[in-house]
Amino acid sequence: MLRALLVLLLVANALFFAWSRGAFDGVSGTTRNSEREPERLVRQVNPDRVRLLNAPAASAAIAAAAASARAASEALAAARAAAVAGTCMQAGPVPAAGLSVLEQMARDAGLTAGGWTVVPGERNGLFLIYLGKFDDDEALERKREELKQLKIESQPVRNVASLQPGLVVARFDDKAQAETELGRLNQRGLRTARVITLRPAVALATLRVPAATDAQRDKLAALKPPAGVPGFARCEETTQPGAAASGTAQASAASR
Repeated sequence: MLRALLVLLLVANALFFAWSRGAFDGVSGTTRNSEREPERLVRQVNPDRVRLLNAPAASAAIAAAAASARAASEALAAARAAAVAGTCMQAGPVPAAGLSVLEQMARDAGLTAGGWTVVPGERNGLFLIYLGKFDDDEALERKREELKQLKIESQPVRNVASLQPGLVVARFDDKAQAETELGRLNQRGLRTARVITLRPAVALATLRVPAATDAQRDKLAALKPPAGVPGFARCEETTQPGAAASGTAQASAASR
């Protein structure tokens, strides 16, 4: 009995020794070194993509990923809000006194007070530093020569009969700026000039419906405004007249 047990132990030890040396690799489908190199390296997936980061780099990568996710979330939220908000429609600008006409048009389209906002604006005025009227063209030319000696440029007034014969020294779309420049010219020896208003500044107003429903949008677009009053259009399609361009045109007319 003891002899048989001894033989069994010897056989078991021999089998274990053979297995530890890899004698049975491939027979049972497993290998003795399955958890060691190089087999583990063979099972790696895209090992070249693995990059070790130090603490600052890891923090930066996490922050960048978080910022990207936050930006995507905000863009999605903005898109959803725009879809819910509706269409921005507006009419104008018109002189502030005519705002009631636009408000009545909005009510005709089914909107109530609070469904629109008023955007204030202003059309620039036109102010001249002017000398005149002179008795005749000869007196005008004498004054021009005096101004040249002071190194001050001037132009005769054209196309504005009430200011002829007269001279324009400078043009402004803001009266305060014109007054400031006149004070500077007075210090240079110009004594008889004054600021006149060729066109006063006008307060303007634009009526905006920031979130019109599809039905309201269609009604607003279909309204026929009174003559001289701009109708409703999408906000991005509505442009405000260029006050500076208008001022330039009138200023040119005054000096032609």
